[in-house]
Amino acid sequence: MKTVMKIFVVLVLSFMAVPGTCPAQNVWKFNADSCRARALENNAAVRNADLKVQAAVETKRSAVAKYFPSVSANVSAFLLHDYLVDVSTSDVTDGKISVEMYSDGKSIESYISEALDKIAPLFEQFGVDIKQEVSDFVSGLSYSASLQMIKKGVSASVVALQPLYSGGRIINGNKLARVGVEAAEIQKSMTLKDVSYGAEQRYWLLVSLNEKMKTLESMSALVDTLYRDVEAAYSAGLVNKNDLLKVELKRNELMSGRSTLNSAIALANMSLCQYIGLPLEDTVVPVDGLEGMHSLPRLPMVPDSTEISRRDEYKLLSLNVEAEKYKKRLILGESLPQLGLGAGYFYGNLWGANTHNAGVFVTLSIPISSWWDNTFNYRRQKVMEQIAVNEREDYRGLLSLQVRQAWDELCDLYRQVGIYEQTIVQAEENLKVNSDYYASGMVPLSDLLEAQALYQQSVGQYVDKCISYKLKVLEYDNMIE
Repeated sequence: MKTVMKIFVVLVLSFMAVPGTCPAQNVWKFNADSCRARALENNAAVRNADLKVQAAVETKRSAVAKYFPSVSANVSAFLLHDYLVDVSTSDVTDGKISVEMYSDGKSIESYISEALDKIAPLFEQFGVDIKQEVSDFVSGLSYSASLQMIKKGVSASVVALQPLYSGGRIINGNKLARVGVEAAEIQKSMTLKDVSYGAEQRYWLLVSLNEKMKTLESMSALVDTLYRDVEAAYSAGLVNKNDLLKVELKRNELMSGRSTLNSAIALANMSLCQYIGLPLEDTVVPVDGLEGMHSLPRLPMVPDSTEISRRDEYKLLSLNVEAEKYKKRLILGESLPQLGLGAGYFYGNLWGANTHNAGVFVTLSIPISSWWDNTFNYRRQKVMEQIAVNEREDYRGLLSLQVRQAWDELCDLYRQVGIYEQTIVQAEENLKVNSDYYASGMVPLSDLLEAQALYQQSVGQYVDKCISYKLKVLEYDNMIE
């Protein structure tokens, strides 16, 4: 994988070096603050964090809507093959209705006969046999008539239902949605910190590589000068060829290091550009350098274990406990009665005429069959809530340990920065002394080359420790904020 990456970098650099094929480039001079600001503005992770907050807010608004009445409108129409009611005189034979109609197990003839038996004594006082009269009247019917009703129709209704009691599901649903918004905002805060740290990390990596390149070029200039002097001395017979070969090997080593460093700088530059929203072809020139490394941030305060509750990670764990609690209450609410008050308007056209009506009603729903399932779901959710509580308490100790570890690493880096700062002074003095001694013929060439290598190494280590300290301070501040 490393070999493939090196080939890719070489190809990119070769393409950029061909005249006429390199796209237009912009050169940007940035410091750490400007890189961080551009990353917060253009990084995709920040945009997605904003969108997640918006989604959580919309979910909360949807939960709030449950407090208001639900309104539904229904419209229906039908067309039958035959009339729903179809009665004619052909259904009456010898005073009896042939169509069998039953109610409570009795035919309509029985109802008519019972009714005539009740009123017959009244008519007998006037010498009238009502039963016979009705029988003669029905049997004497000679005309044909029919009654046909309801073959097509239209009905419509608008119903509003206001929940009065829902087992606490609406209230707890809104609380759960509120927890979701808070969690999304905390996650956004964590994303902003991560993006800021990533921007600074990439920026200071580029600073470190550029400073190493400056040191390497300075050393290359010294070795080139040394090569010319040794070459002249070799031509004059003052030194042997071994000294000249040592200088040539050192030159080749520096040339190889320059090639590797150029590739690393190109990749670091592209990584930073991609992270802060610039085209990969652009070039970022860091404002900071070795001379600015002396102004390092002060050592922060000693961490306080009580500040763990302020960390975003701990807040998220606490919100998770709260969310599991509301989920448990929602499951409980599914087993409780549901009470609602409704009102409706109804319209119908079944008889060929428009009819209108309105009314109010009360609904009470008791989910009896759900009690069995919800009992086990409720117990399971209690276990999930306890798991969330245990995780929060466990992570509280881990977070305290993490802060303390970061503090120890910060103190160690602070001490190392001071040590390597003195190392540069000593390496620089050592190089000066060996240069003077070599010019006076008091030390061999190998000592001078070794002194140059020590100086180059000490500068690179000092820059790395300074950058590591800056990043660790930023990481530590993000932890305790």
